Amino acid sequence: MSYTHLTTTERVKIETYLELGISIRSIARRNAGYVAERAQKRY
Repeated sequence: MSYTHLTTTERVKIETYLELGISIRSIARRNAGYVAERAQKRY
């Protein structure tokens, strides 16, 4: 099983969204290609 972590770019985007007052839930929704099962496997 290969593991993938957030890239620096992804972390900066999240940080920026949080600084703008966007909720974690809203940030998660921005990732339209999100598939829970795939994310769990990647985790």
